[in-house]
Amino acid sequence: MTDLSKWIDFTKLSSSDAKFLRAVPELIAIEEWSGLMPWQSIETPIQKIWKQSSLVELQEMFASEMKHQYDYKIPGRYEVRSEHERTESLTAIKNKQTSYQMADVDYDINKYGFRGDFDLETKNNSIAFFGCSITFGVGVAEKDSFPVLIGKGLNMQPFNFGVPGGSFAKAVRYFRLISNFKKFEYAIFLLPEISRLEIPTEDGITNIAPNLKKDEDYIRKVYSVLPDEFLEYDVLKNILYCISIANQTNTKIYFSSWSPSTYNLLYNFLGEDSNMLIPYFENLGGKHENTSEFGRNGKHPGASSHYQFYKKAMEYINV
Repeated sequence: MTDLSKWIDFTKLSSSDAKFLRAVPELIAIEEWSGLMPWQSIETPIQKIWKQSSLVELQEMFASEMKHQYDYKIPGRYEVRSEHERTESLTAIKNKQTSYQMADVDYDINKYGFRGDFDLETKNNSIAFFGCSITFGVGVAEKDSFPVLIGKGLNMQPFNFGVPGGSFAKAVRYFRLISNFKKFEYAIFLLPEISRLEIPTEDGITNIAPNLKKDEDYIRKVYSVLPDEFLEYDVLKNILYCISIANQTNTKIYFSSWSPSTYNLLYNFLGEDSNMLIPYFENLGGKHENTSEFGRNGKHPGASSHYQFYKKAMEYINV
């Protein structure tokens, strides 16, 4: 067995590095400590999240992460995201809080696990959308969603990567991975509240938010140890990462939010003259009597909210 102490002062290493390096001789035979060593390849689940060598691997990862989002109907067709959404929708329809009926909204999920009919292998002019349930279009027919409306307005294929309950961190990660395989002319990010996080675990990624009822004790512990400044720091870091990716891929990028505090952060950080801001997404629900202000579940923004955002955004998108 090779004695690594000839080359390494273990007393100066972190405990994790020392533990790993002491185990190395059991994994590989090291003849000398120089150059790029013949490390044995041990890829962790977290590494796999960021390293996709092909569209097939990317598709498998998306399918794995997205499969819990929808209720099965028939292959490629999904009706509602959850039993909770189904119950909300039936109640909203009964109370005339929405102009939609149950059959008016279907979620057509493609092979990547996202809403809409698109293929990452196509070479057509395209625009990508990243965000959470509002970008996905929970509660509205696909034709009424702002990604479809903006895509038609620009005469481009819309690629909707919205994830119900998703965080900005997830959106940025998806933008990075997808950009390795697909070139977009434009990318629009509709940011949720900054409190949503992606937390790595030994099995992969878990999404958390302060108001989630699942795993409340765990979520409370996570937020209790985070300093108040962390969430703002994380959002600003991800904004800069987005801009860096966009510069590398020659993609025109825009930011907005449906959260007033998040939009205020965007506005103060990017500045009105950055040419990367589009107007705030306003949920018109509750302001008027028109039931089209609400989506099918009576809570998410309805068709008129999506349409208003589309009209305002088009004034700021430079074609």
